[in-house]
Amino acid sequence: MKFPFTLLVFLLAFAFNAHAELKLPAFFSDHMVLQAGVKTPIWGTAGPNEKVTITIDGGSVSATADAKGQWRVELPPQADGHNTDVTIAAPDTQKIIRDVLWGEVWFCSGQSNMVYFLELTDNSDAAIAAAQDPKLRMFIVKAQSNHEPQGDLLGEWKLTTPANAARFSAVAYYFGKKLRETTGYPIGMIVAASNGSAIASWIEPKILAADPVTNEELIAWGKYTQTLPAQDAKYKTDLQTWEAAAKTAKAAGQPAPPHPKPPRSVDFESGSGNIFNAMVHPFLGYAIRGFLWYQGESDATGNGISPVEGERSVILGWSARSEEYYAKAFSALITSWRHDWGNDQLPFYFVQLPNYADEECEHWPEMREIQRKTLTVPKTGMAITIDVGDANNLHPKNKHPIGERLARIALVNDYGQKIESTGPMIRTAKFEFGKTHLTFDHARSLKTTDKQPPRTFEVADTNGVFKPATATIEGNDIALVCAEVPSPKVVRYAWEPSPSVNLVNGDGLPAAPFKLDVR
Repeated sequence: MKFPFTLLVFLLAFAFNAHAELKLPAFFSDHMVLQAGVKTPIWGTAGPNEKVTITIDGGSVSATADAKGQWRVELPPQADGHNTDVTIAAPDTQKIIRDVLWGEVWFCSGQSNMVYFLELTDNSDAAIAAAQDPKLRMFIVKAQSNHEPQGDLLGEWKLTTPANAARFSAVAYYFGKKLRETTGYPIGMIVAASNGSAIASWIEPKILAADPVTNEELIAWGKYTQTLPAQDAKYKTDLQTWEAAAKTAKAAGQPAPPHPKPPRSVDFESGSGNIFNAMVHPFLGYAIRGFLWYQGESDATGNGISPVEGERSVILGWSARSEEYYAKAFSALITSWRHDWGNDQLPFYFVQLPNYADEECEHWPEMREIQRKTLTVPKTGMAITIDVGDANNLHPKNKHPIGERLARIALVNDYGQKIESTGPMIRTAKFEFGKTHLTFDHARSLKTTDKQPPRTFEVADTNGVFKPATATIEGNDIALVCAEVPSPKVVRYAWEPSPSVNLVNGDGLPAAPFKLDVR
């Protein structure tokens, strides 16, 4: 088939102009917050080999797009609070990004409890009515997944107003609000979180493949995707059969048979790396202060969604290898994200799972212990929430203390505040003189919230059978005695899905659940 010459010219011109369009990812947009004090990269696409110039306050930096039209520049460091417009110009077009603010940028990720909206929380009416701060801003990524790394996503920057704040992540909002009140710096919260997500979906496949234990999940996902052509073909056949049966049933005045379910696509959100590709990869290189993470529920309960309807993957659902798997996966996520951002010093602060008493959460104590042990990874911090969950609700509404406890860690570690950063953390357990003596970090003025003896301590000997121990506060330490276990080998605290705890430090911050060998 031959095209008329004029039509061919038009099509070529259209293709060239479309390719040459100056584009930026969605997060480089009006009201964005850029990280203060460091060079801040901005990137996008333009025509091949075109010069792109970015101007702020009369100064400019330039770059030349490569053969694919991709370009990247670094803006010079700006002070916290600097506020201006940014002009981005190519030969035939320009874009102006309005109201750009330099401040502290935190990347907030995880599953539904990080998504959880402010309007759903305790005392939300008052909190939303008071939410009026143009220097506290949030970019909320629309949940999405893809089997290929993406360069852009859906979302927009929002100022803190009552109308906007209702749909803010409550944990991110309370974290940012505390930082604003304490430091005075502008704060930008990027929220990229997805309901019900398992950790494997947040990790690049090549990282999962690097360890034999985490590679099991990748192998399982790979085997599933290989069956997709056959599953798709079967679904089409089943659908035709169903349509015929439904037509016959309707003619007979009978209900239609159950509709066949299509197979999960290769972009399914629980696919290994799929959420990383869609919701994290586009941000790689965006200058940030650090990460916040609230996830683990799906892996701990086995309720993460399997690619096969009605089944669980090799990892989802607790097994003998689950503890080793999640421990390795979590550490790998932290180190790989830091590597992807080109900064192994980026702080990573996470939420330890709170109290919850559903019948499927019997392994939550093990998950909390994995999270506690992850503190051995440098520059990490853990918000302890064993006292602010809801025994009957996977999504506790009391998000205020969770955000503020994360903020405490950041205020101490990153902003030089002289406050207590967290609750008591077990340091040592030693048996002598008929007692098990426990020492803690962050345990100044150790006390209980109800003036009763500390609860939920247990000890066991070599048989592994735990018995309750009587606990006594001795200064900033704890002493345990248990007549049934005269020579303890292991001690544990708050080792239940929803324990009744009362041990706190002088700042009212709760002690972290733990399990530890006794020396």
